[in-house]
Amino acid sequence: MAPSSVILRNEKRENDSRYLAASYNTDGDLIIEGQDLGENVQSFFGCIEYEWTWTIRATNLPSLKQALGNSDNVLESLKTRFSNENAAGLITFLTDNKIVFESWSRIGD
Repeated sequence: MAPSSVILRNEKRENDSRYLAASYNTDGDLIIEGQDLGENVQSFFGCIEYEWTWTIRATNLPSLKQALGNSDNVLESLKTRFSNENAAGLITFLTDNKIVFESWSRIGD
């Protein structure tokens, strides 16, 4: 059985943490959620927390599947290609492949 969610990044260091996960909601949309906390965020944004969500609606998933090589399991393909240090490349992949997604973010303590 295919997983309903995957963790792409879950790093914890002395003064920072980074988290990124992907899952499907009840409408079949792909939800990618991330949160960065700590000194690196502080040096970049001036506060210690940055969180975001990218939503790829179910109607746009065929484009994502095609960009991933017609993968039958999008979550596993994302995990294979964008885990750990490769997670930062996910946003570039989505924009380069013109994958339509909705974005929400919050910066603050």
